[in-house]
Amino acid sequence: MGPELSSRLAVHDLESATTLVSITTQWIILLSWPIYITLAIYAPVLLGVFGEGFEDGAGALAILSVAMLASMAVGNSQTVLLMSGRSMWQTGNTAAALAANITLNFPLVHRWVSRGAHTACAVRRPVYPTAGLAPVRRRATRQHARSLRALPLWSG
Repeated sequence: MGPELSSRLAVHDLESATTLVSITTQWIILLSWPIYITLAIYAPVLLGVFGEGFEDGAGALAILSVAMLASMAVGNSQTVLLMSGRSMWQTGNTAAALAANITLNFPLVHRWVSRGAHTACAVRRPVYPTAGLAPVRRRATRQHARSLRALPLWSG
């Protein structure tokens, strides 16, 4: 999707760029959500296939699956940032996700051990793709912001 999006943005074909982002996001949700919903609901059963003791990871699998639902709902937001020339914002998003992970790991791991680490990771997971979209919409040109409205969580 990246090179195609970049070529559409380069010629200022914002309508087809928006369509491309929208369609790929819809496909990402269509293909990934059933998997993550199944993993979240049937985590103990699915992990039981690997043998005794693996069911203990069901809580972590469920937590991470729900986080992935939120992450997948954003679509290829980082690709949109990179292909539209906003690589520094993407770097800032990575830093924000890292900061969220580190900040949450200290109290959560201390209290809940591995489940705390999984919870911190689950909170951090959606931060990465969603961080920076609001500044992009605020600061970008009106035309560029229109191309980002295809992202489901940020449609206006």
